[in-house]
Amino acid sequence: VGSCKDNFVFSKDDCDVVNLFSYNMGIVWERQCLYDRVDALVTVDPDTGIHNKKFFVSRLDEEIKRAALYQRPCGLLAIEIANWADYKQKLGLEEWNRVLKGLLRVFKDNLRPIDILGRMSENRIGVVLIERNKRQCNYIGTRIKEASYNFLQETTGVPGQISFAIAENPIDGSNAAQLLDYSQSQFKNK
Repeated sequence: VGSCKDNFVFSKDDCDVVNLFSYNMGIVWERQCLYDRVDALVTVDPDTGIHNKKFFVSRLDEEIKRAALYQRPCGLLAIEIANWADYKQKLGLEEWNRVLKGLLRVFKDNLRPIDILGRMSENRIGVVLIERNKRQCNYIGTRIKEASYNFLQETTGVPGQISFAIAENPIDGSNAAQLLDYSQSQFKNK
């Protein structure tokens, strides 16, 4: 900080204000750096308690590499709740979050402990089905869809509009981005 005026000198109070300002800006900058570091370490979606998209995609990539190494299939099941907004509006956010957590328990009950569940977007849940081919993924998707319909009908009185898409490595893609794009295209074609 300076001035173009000749023989200008900051008063002690001016220096104290500048020092205080620079000290506070340093604290703000450090806080933002720490927040960014913590944000990078978060692996769980706060609303659902399952893996967030970033971690889910990372794990999908790892499992695809493992499947390629051992020449085994790796399936991706993407489950979409089409009337997500209707549930939130009818039930309210707090009640919908409770119902959503129950719905995720239904998903987990129909999966193996080694399968990886994660949130792909607000209304889409993904599952990495380790060593599962398309036929097996389709069977699991159908089973989850039926159980979800029953659960949503019983708890909310509103039937669910649930659809799913499946993809398999290496048939539909050789990395997570390709499998996710393939599953996304299936939803657009429905």
